[in-house]
Amino acid sequence: MKYLLLLLFSAITFHATAQLATDSVRNCPEIPSLRELMTKVVTAMKDLTVEEEVRDHVTYRTYFDATGLYTGWAYTLNTQTAHKFRFALIEKGKVIREVGYYGSGQVDFDFNFEGDNKSGCHIMWRENGTLYIDEFYVDDKPHGWQLRIAADGTVVRKEYFVNGVLSSE
Repeated sequence: MKYLLLLLFSAITFHATAQLATDSVRNCPEIPSLRELMTKVVTAMKDLTVEEEVRDHVTYRTYFDATGLYTGWAYTLNTQTAHKFRFALIEKGKVIREVGYYGSGQVDFDFNFEGDNKSGCHIMWRENGTLYIDEFYVDDKPHGWQLRIAADGTVVRKEYFVNGVLSSE
């Protein structure tokens, strides 16, 4: 399956190079291209076992393969929506990063986690490549500039948070 997917996407040369204005707190990892992820991925999410635990109305998931806690990239394909490709970087059973792509190969989103919490950059783009949401989290709390951008490039919301508390800077 890996090689079939590689062949299918061999023509895609898109590489996400979006560099966002950042404050001193942010250190967003480089976004891998769809092609790069297709060469790394060896496991489909459906081939992993998941254990779910619900605490305080939140579902926490841990992923396993045949040898134990899973570490590596895993993927899901969704042919029913524009958001076709979703990749999860899993470390010791926990998702630490999710990267999604539209069917065109354009990056859709890049979300980062630590444990079961949002941590780091959470960024979304429209299918045409324009930035839509640019947020940063520390221990599941917004921290730093949180932006929402309209399709025409106008910033419609710009708020600054310190450890989850809205600040005037």
